[in-house]
Amino acid sequence: MRIGDFAARAGLTARQVRHYTDTGLVPVIRLRNGYRDYDPADVERARRVHALIGVGLSCEQVRPLVGCLGSEETAVCPAARRALAARLAVVEERIESLRAIRRLLRDRLAATEPRRH
Repeated sequence: MRIGDFAARAGLTARQVRHYTDTGLVPVIRLRNGYRDYDPADVERARRVHALIGVGLSCEQVRPLVGCLGSEETAVCPAARRALAARLAVVEERIESLRAIRRLLRDRLAATEPRRH
């Protein structure tokens, strides 16, 4: 399957598919003419790669999960669960940090607010 068709089926752009291919996340066969030939069976894998990257995992963090990205078992794959749990911990830590910054900013603005007579 050509890249345009594959990308359309996966709900991605051809550029995204190329990137996922170049980083080893989506397999491809190179034809003699240099064109990329994708297996329709890998469409779901490409979707899952994109979803993991969408929640903030890097390509390097997704690469070890490739073995469990082609099936419905992705959600229960121990490696995927560990990666998602680690990402959640980072997000929660960032939220707490941002809340602390918000409190500081609000306090600073309240302390410097002009007084009305």
